[in-house]
Amino acid sequence: MLARMTHTCRRTAAALTAVLALALTACGSSDDSSETPSSPGTTAEPAPEETVDQDELDAALEEMGYPPEADAATEAAYIDALDAIDPRIDKDNPDSAVSRGRDTCRTIHDHPDDRAHQIEQTNIRFSHPDAPDGWGLATAEQILDVVHEHLCPTF
Repeated sequence: MLARMTHTCRRTAAALTAVLALALTACGSSDDSSETPSSPGTTAEPAPEETVDQDELDAALEEMGYPPEADAATEAAYIDALDAIDPRIDKDNPDSAVSRGRDTCRTIHDHPDDRAHQIEQTNIRFSHPDAPDGWGLATAEQILDVVHEHLCPTF
């Protein structure tokens, strides 16, 4: 068990390092000494912005256990399915419900054969002021199924 956790931690750390490297590359500046400073009274044109390749970022996030971001229709269906369980689950912040769902996908990815752990983590993750200790395991299991169906069906 410890060896598996260590391997998972190393893989997660490597993927996170790749994501950070991509993000930092986008923030870097050019150190091209062939550029000449602008004359007084003139404005230099801004250097073109470097961008992070979205496909590389998505691949790194997927390696860490996160699904690709859902499109608007999928997110709407997900929120509707959560509302069918209990509208209080996402009433305050649907974006948070999507984020919590993506985090739950990571639990599904990292613990594919441990349904009890997935349910427990879902119960903890989807806590709410109306349910500070979670909605209970039966409701958490329903939430888990909705997450799996809508946000990460290939996990």
